[in-house]
Amino acid sequence: MEPIERFLRETDRVPLMPMPTPLHPMHYQPSGKDVSLFIKRDDMTGVGPGGNKIRSLEFLLGEARSKGASKILAAGPEQSNFIRRFTQSRALFSCFGGACGCAC
Repeated sequence: MEPIERFLRETDRVPLMPMPTPLHPMHYQPSGKDVSLFIKRDDMTGVGPGGNKIRSLEFLLGEARSKGASKILAAGPEQSNFIRRFTQSRALFSCFGGACGCAC
């Protein structure tokens, strides 16, 4: 088994978005070559832009939950997409009995 597959199977995760987001085929033939190209539609996560940030938060919150964290603090500039997604997700973490804070 590949290390990434083991990690994904064994790591706790807090689901924050519908998974998987769809893949849409694109028809593209560079220099006459037949190429299969797909676009991952992370704009369809339902939690605003930044699917990769939400995906990261799923694992960070999962780890926090599995370690019994009662508080989570994120720090960064307020215009950071990660911080924006964090503030959207902190209400979800509070459902698990934890508290979240943000230092911008």
